[in-house]
Amino acid sequence: IGAPLAYKLGVGFIPVRKAGKLPSLVHSVEYELEYGMDRLEVHQ
Repeated sequence: IGAPLAYKLGVGFIPVRKAGKLPSLVHSVEYELEYGMDRLEVHQ
């Protein structure tokens, strides 16, 4: 739903996914959960 909505609004769309879901080079950030750590990635 994000990409079609961004297109309709005429704005950019940057997919942010869980680690390992995006093909090619990514920037990643780790964050703390109450029970451990997790990581999000965005295309470079």
